[in-house]
Amino acid sequence: MFPVPTSAQAREESYHHGDLAQALVDAGLDAMAAGSPLPGLRELARRVGVSSAAPYRHFRNRDELVAAIAAEGFHRFARLLQQAAAGRPADLQLPAIGRAYVRFARENRPLFQLMFSPEIDRIGDDSLKVAMEATLAPLTSAATHEAGRRDPLDATLGAWALMHGLAQLLLDPGLLDLDAERSERLVAGILQTFVAGLRATPGATVLRPGFERVS
Repeated sequence: MFPVPTSAQAREESYHHGDLAQALVDAGLDAMAAGSPLPGLRELARRVGVSSAAPYRHFRNRDELVAAIAAEGFHRFARLLQQAAAGRPADLQLPAIGRAYVRFARENRPLFQLMFSPEIDRIGDDSLKVAMEATLAPLTSAATHEAGRRDPLDATLGAWALMHGLAQLLLDPGLLDLDAERSERLVAGILQTFVAGLRATPGATVLRPGFERVS
């Protein structure tokens, strides 16, 4: 007699190549969207309905799963920032990108915190660095446009520091407890002030690390 496959085996066989890996990533994202910490591979296997050994065909360890989930997070974040900038005049893009940045952080708190966590640095996956750079491309483009005679890198880092710093503050209600609309208005207003400063002082002196003055 032929062996009768278990329900878990049947589910595993129903996945096409690569589909199980995506199903595990989606299950991890769903868990974090519900406010839970990222489960381990065995728990995700249980949620997807496959054997505890099945995930290891796609992810050798938890680090590889974390990297895949962070990569998906950066792809989603990139789409949101691109949509925020699309179709807007260049001089209105930074405030719109800032609103989208804060919105993503608020609506995807566990994922956002994972994407920018020390754990990602420890994993050291170069593809995640590339994904982060691609995510920030709309911000870089808009800040470079506003830089004028300033160093575009200074403008980009300044704008990013404002967005990311405010997002981090808003994730801790004990530090800054604002509703979604007020949060987005706040970051947009701060960035408008930042842009006005860039435009008002095109030749201002900039302090580099080490206090070297450059014009």
